[in-house]
Amino acid sequence: MKKIFGLLSLALILSSCSEEIKNSTPGFQAKKDNVFWRATDASAHVNADGSLTISAYNSSTATEELILNASSANPGTYRLGTTNFSNFAYYYYELAGEGFEYETNTVTGPANDLSNILTQGTNYENNGTASVTGGTGSGAVVAVSVVNGSVSFVTLMNRGAGYNVGDVLTVHGGNDDATFMVNTIYSNGAIQTVELLTGGSSYENVGTGALTDTDGNGSGLRVAINVNNLGRVTSMYMVSRGDGYQAGDLVTILGGDNNATFRILNVQQSSGEIVIESVENGTFTGTFIINAVDMDGNPVTFSEGVFYRIPIR
Repeated sequence: MKKIFGLLSLALILSSCSEEIKNSTPGFQAKKDNVFWRATDASAHVNADGSLTISAYNSSTATEELILNASSANPGTYRLGTTNFSNFAYYYYELAGEGFEYETNTVTGPANDLSNILTQGTNYENNGTASVTGGTGSGAVVAVSVVNGSVSFVTLMNRGAGYNVGDVLTVHGGNDDATFMVNTIYSNGAIQTVELLTGGSSYENVGTGALTDTDGNGSGLRVAINVNNLGRVTSMYMVSRGDGYQAGDLVTILGGDNNATFRILNVQQSSGEIVIESVENGTFTGTFIINAVDMDGNPVTFSEGVFYRIPIR
């Protein structure tokens, strides 16, 4: 009985903590390097250019300041670490008389967020997904990992609908002899889990990504691409981040006529977003995630960030 009471008490405490910030006006908190962090004071300011600055201070253990700047005071998502320098985060703390500064800036590192396709290019071949046939449903597509021409692993990229447990599907490609079985499904017949039955022969990796080139100094970024029947790249997803990239780098997908392009929006250690969810009676509510670095490249992270009814002062 004591154990049950203890578990119930813990659940109530966790629930009250998640709601606590909504009961304080204003409220500003996050996890700083995975440790709970809360500002003792926070305020907002709408600048002459229409941008929004939220300043939060914590003087409980040290002198700390966290500044969020969004290019507009309107609800929306504002990505950090990009070439739009109106969107940024700045963190400062002072300890034993020494100051430390971190900010989202254009630094080099592994690619994080990518733009949409800028130019679709021509004569590309699909390497993002492989289609499948068989079974009672339709619409399932997969990415496959291949060893010596034989499929060794299947990843569902689209679960389709209308399938039944036990359906055997064939992966297109190679000699069309790689098969897998549907093990479990969702209520609409979308595939939940599968089991590889036969690896087949003469397959090539699909979903491992195309090589890229850039006008910057980065290397190693790979993207899996989906191509329409005209040989133009219609979508992509990142398979490997590479390193040495900067926000704004123009990247070319190798293959076809080498003319499909996109840009690096930001890199891992200088990234994140400010989301303004609502503006009500001169106060601002939203969320934030920050990855920032100091001048030596040392990182600081703020995750699960929330600001609630921050007033203009």
